[in-house]
Amino acid sequence: MAVPLVPDNSTSVPATPAIPDSPGTGWKHFLVCVNRRIGKPACAGAAIADALETELRGRQLAFPVERTVCLGACEQGPNVRLAPGGRFYHQVGVAGIAELVDDACKLAGHPATR
Repeated sequence: MAVPLVPDNSTSVPATPAIPDSPGTGWKHFLVCVNRRIGKPACAGAAIADALETELRGRQLAFPVERTVCLGACEQGPNVRLAPGGRFYHQVGVAGIAELVDDACKLAGHPATR
């Protein structure tokens, strides 16, 4: 059985076997808010996106990490979302990335190997 690969580009983890979608999840990638706003709440999650890519690469999981400018929940940030239509993670910190990936793997029905 062939496992699909994610194309290698600047916003994705290098091509490695991807986790097939499990029924009911449907998500394909992570969205990380990297918005910076002066005088207002902001996510500024570039370090979170970097840590998420590193964690995924270390586990050989090929989920793209897309940096976006707004997820519409600034007051609860930093924010990460499984997309499309997946779970939101609020108040994410670099220290919580491994736990976030564990949860995402559980949702996809894949063992959360570290």
